[in-house]
Amino acid sequence: MATNTAGTAARELHTQQVHYLRMAVNFATPGIASGVAFPNLLPAGAQILNTLVHITTAFVGGTPAITVGQNATSYNDMVASTDTSGIVGGTTAVTIATGANLLLTADTTVYVKLNPASVTAGALVVVVAYVPNNDA
Repeated sequence: MATNTAGTAARELHTQQVHYLRMAVNFATPGIASGVAFPNLLPAGAQILNTLVHITTAFVGGTPAITVGQNATSYNDMVASTDTSGIVGGTTAVTIATGANLLLTADTTVYVKLNPASVTAGALVVVVAYVPNNDA
């Protein structure tokens, strides 16, 4: 049935379960130095649980600064660069930065940013886990 209401690109299932956004990027992903948007949005009313950063290919040629967030242009309110310093491989659960917007009031785009200066190799996967507001 048509509702004449525009849809949303936010990812939300109809059942009560933990949801997530997942995105793989590497040192050469176009736009990664200024921030690359996840392909889906976090829905309004969602509560962010945590963020996982998994280095799938070790970084070569420097120490990259990895950030994740919604705050333009630094994108560091979910994962700050200091949260990922020293990561060489494997999965790291990252605590949401203090003051981050844990309960979203609107559909929200999340970005991954990597300062690849002098980096010649490296790849990672970022997962943002959240619970939508679907308890009605």
